[in-house]
Formats: sequence, structure tokens, C-alpha cells
Amino acid sequence: MKVADGRTAIVGLRLLVRGIRVGPHSDSSLSETMGSKSKKALSEAAGRGDVERVRVILADGIKANSIIDGRHGWTAIMYAAFHGHVEPTKVLIENDAGVNHIDHEKNSPLTLAASKNYWDVAAALADAGADVTHENLKGKSALTYARHAKQKAFLKKWQPAEADSD
Repeated sequence: MKVADGRTAIVGLRLLVRGIRVGPHSDSSLSETMGSKSKKALSEAAGRGDVERVRVILADGIKANSIIDGRHGWTAIMYAAFHGHVEPTKVLIENDAGVNHIDHEKNSPLTLAASKNYWDVAAALADAGADVTHENLKGKSALTYARHAKQKAFLKKWQPAEADSD
């Protein structure tokens, strides 16, 4: 288990000593026992690409649209998209994650994925209804990033017919 601080490990050890198993194969997940930290656990699992952990946390009742980072306004799907994890992205979409949620820099999960050249993630988001024309504060949309990266398949599917393709 990756630990951001010692408290998570201590709580996990205390639970194990009491005979309470935690983790993806247990009856009681860490998110259930950690209260307010469960949203953070969701974002961390999504950012690591741990699709099974994402499923467990969502099954525990954490909302896919929970804002994790109040400073930036990111949700779990934004962490999954930014780090290029397509399977957690798809699971979050299936659980009603906001594909058009925007952060303080007006990035959406789609603009984050496209800016990092994660086109499989970008395609999953666009297929789920993400706005391919939405522009972040830099004035860039997923289409802008696709043109720059010469992503012809993405452009062919998502570029408006009247726009010029490179």
C-alpha cells in the first residue's frame, strides 16, 4: 500500500490487529473506515490506474463526481485522465463521473488527456459525451491538441465537418 502519511498505515494496522481486513479483496474497504479520506482514496486509485480499487471505493458509496482537490477542483476522472488510465476512466464514466467537469484552469478531463497525448482516454471521454470543442484558459481544446499531435483518427471522428483538417 502506498502511504501519503503515516496515519493511513497506522489505521490499517489497527484494523488488521482487530481482525478487520482491508483492501480490494476484503469485506470492508479502507474507504469505508477512513471517512472523509475516502474521496482522496478514490482520486489516488484513479491516478494510479488501480481499476479494482476504484470499483471497490465506488461500491462503498463514494460519488464519482466528488471534488477531491478544492484548490484545483479536480475529480477522480481528472486524475485518471491526466495520468492516462483508460480503464479507471471508463469505470468512472459508468458511475456517472462528469466528463465535462472543469477545474480552475478550465481544463476538463478530455483536455487533460489530450494535452498529455493519451488518445485512448480522450476517445473514451469523447465517446461518453465530453465536449471536444471546450477550451481551457490557454485557449486549447482537445481538437487543438489533436491537430498539433496529428491525431488523424481522433480528428476524423470528432472534428466538425466545416473545420479544416491538417
